[in-house]
Amino acid sequence: MKLRLACLVILLIVGCTMNAFAQTGNGDPLKYISSCELDFNNDGQADIALLVETVRGRELIIMLRTKEGYAAYEVANVPPLMQGNGSANP
Repeated sequence: MKLRLACLVILLIVGCTMNAFAQTGNGDPLKYISSCELDFNNDGQADIALLVETVRGRELIIMLRTKEGYAAYEVANVPPLMQGNGSANP
């Protein structure tokens, strides 16, 4: 429950900010990335949440700290908001 609440808060905070837009589809698919540190699994170690926007849409990735490094989990995958070539005319 705590993990879901934290993910919702992250999505709301990041969703309300202005995205940095760039041309996509020319070999550089990464449009936007945001991150924060939070203890998602209550083990006393800071875990990492990444919100990545690519040409495929938005992905929320949680990286839980382990003894060997990190274990990554895709928590949410949202399709792109706009389809097409990115021009203002439909």
